Order: sequence, then structure tokens, then C-alpha cells
Amino acid sequence: MAYTSFETIDKEGKTQTFKYKYETELTFEREKWHFVIVPEDEVYDDFFYLGATAISDDTLKITTVNRHNQIIYSAKGITEKIIQILALLSGKKVISSTNNPAFKFFDEEFRTPAATKVWQRVVQQGFATYDAETDIFSLHEKLLN
Repeated sequence: MAYTSFETIDKEGKTQTFKYKYETELTFEREKWHFVIVPEDEVYDDFFYLGATAISDDTLKITTVNRHNQIIYSAKGITEKIIQILALLSGKKVISSTNNPAFKFFDEEFRTPAATKVWQRVVQQGFATYDAETDIFSLHEKLLN
């Protein structure tokens, strides 16, 4: 699959352009989405990765985000934008992982402080909500319309 370009706004307010490609697979009867993000010129030492796993027919949970310690991907707004792209491509609700043991779907599930900050920005942008009881962020379904 060829890369698709997308734009983000970095922490300095500047527009950045990256490219992504994705694939889906069925593993243990669960749909999984894998995104690989690279710089616009496709010259890089390592890639940015985002993975999501279906927890129901209409909901995907972000399960992995890894920029592989590459500064080129740091503070560029990539995760915020790819979460939105994932929702649009899949037509499904996208939610965060949780740190509340009562609401974990996967045994190894957790959300880092950095991931929480990303989701808080998505809430501030008006695209998501936060449920304090479950400790889960949810992308607004209105984004899909």
C-alpha cells in the first residue's frame, strides 16, 4: 500500500506534513489496525507506529503508540491526527486504554502519562470526551459524520 499524506499542527503551531499507510488483520478473532507514519520525504531512521484493536463490533481501543525515540515525531500532533484518521477510515468509535483495573479490556492494558496528555488535547480540541469513572477517553462520534 502506498503512503498517504496528512498534515498536523505541532506544539509551536506550525503545520507539519507526514505520510501514513495502514493495514488491518484479524488476530484471535479480533480486528487490528496498524499504522506506520513516516516523514513527508520518506527519509527516516525509524517510523512512528500506532495500533488499535477492536473490543466490539463498533469500538476500537488504542493499544500501542510508539515513536521509537525519534525526535522527528515528537510534539508534532501525529497521534491526535491519526486517531481521527482511524475513526474516519474504520467508521468505528475510538477509545483510549485505561488505568482503572475495573474497566481494563486487556490484562496488560495501561495508558502512559504522555498518552493521557495527547487525549486531553483532543478533548480541548472538542473531538473527545473523558469519563472519570472508567478513566477512558472517547473520540466523539460526530467526527464520523
